[in-house]
Amino acid sequence: MELAELEIRNLLLHLLIVLLPVLLYFTVQGDAVYRRKHQMLVGVLGGTTAMLCLSLPVKIDNVLWDLRMIPLILAVVYGGWRAGLIAAVPALLYRAQLGGGSVWLELAAGAVSLGICFVLARSFLRFAPRQRILLCMLLSFLSFLPLGLAVNASHLDLLLVQGALHILGIGICSYLIENKIQTLLLHRELANKERLNIISELAAVIAHEVKNPLTVVRGFLQLALGSLDEKARPAMQIALTELDRANYIISDYLNFAKPRPESIQVFDVADVVRHIAMVMGAFGTLRGVEIRTDCSEGLLVNADAGQLQQALMNLVKNGIEAIAEPSGTVTIQAFLQGETVLLSVRDTGVGMSAEQLRRMGTPFYTTKTSGTGLGTMVTRKIIEGMKGTLTFHSAPGLGTEAVVKIPAVLVKEVV
Repeated sequence: MELAELEIRNLLLHLLIVLLPVLLYFTVQGDAVYRRKHQMLVGVLGGTTAMLCLSLPVKIDNVLWDLRMIPLILAVVYGGWRAGLIAAVPALLYRAQLGGGSVWLELAAGAVSLGICFVLARSFLRFAPRQRILLCMLLSFLSFLPLGLAVNASHLDLLLVQGALHILGIGICSYLIENKIQTLLLHRELANKERLNIISELAAVIAHEVKNPLTVVRGFLQLALGSLDEKARPAMQIALTELDRANYIISDYLNFAKPRPESIQVFDVADVVRHIAMVMGAFGTLRGVEIRTDCSEGLLVNADAGQLQQALMNLVKNGIEAIAEPSGTVTIQAFLQGETVLLSVRDTGVGMSAEQLRRMGTPFYTTKTSGTGLGTMVTRKIIEGMKGTLTFHSAPGLGTEAVVKIPAVLVKEVV
């Protein structure tokens, strides 16, 4: 009985060992796990923790029992495949060097479990926080299961403790990680709101102090253009163009700070899509871009048709401007998905990196050489005002897809 108590104490010590690196990492690196930066540090911490657990094992029927798989699983799913390799390779080699009758069974079980983790790593962060925690617990249980079946049933009490600590340990670790992630996201959202308040105040000042004088200046320059000789006209045309560009930038601020009043009504999204394709067709033709549509009929929503049109036009315009090749396509799709109308604007442009994608929609950020970055912010604000969501999917060289989801009005609700 004393031996069993000692083994349980060692397992509890392992639990403390796997918790400490998680707390240390967030203390040192802040939100780096969520952004999958500093993968070397994630891998080193995971590998070191796993080898430390291996150095203090509980031995049952020649099988080394420890919590080494917890830091390895976390390194793969939260840190990415590079961090996973950095952590897993030294840990598996160290286990092989320790030897023992069950070494090949343990290595095979660990390799299979980590293989599943590597497969899930790319899409892991797309799951909801609670789903990620449950998935981590399931992966930990699967890594323990093959070894548990190989041990004599007379050690059932220790097996139950080991299994419970596997699930509890990774559950606590993943909960701490998710809690930190949500806290960081909340801080980021609050910081963005503070910036947006400043933008709104600036926009009000700009509207009064700048926009009206610019309109007057442009009017007089337009009148003067007709009386100029041929040599002076190009310079005047450049001045008018730059005034139009300044007016466009100011309008971006005004649209964000003071959106026009809403006119809520039930309408068919397909009508809006067809109108946008017609209006933006000329702009696309000038740039060699074809606009395609694929819409279902009867996609009813209860919202402001004008604002949805403005939001979708921003997305289509961004898609056209993202195509650097002589020709390309922007495809607008709309269909019903459950109780949601899903709108997709996909382009064949240059695409965006993961870092650009993360910053999309933040104040003053734009991937274009000119612009304010407020167009996407206006679009997101409009969609969220309709109780919808706006997400982006992109990769360098593969184009970008903007996905809008808005609650649908079902036919029985209209009746």
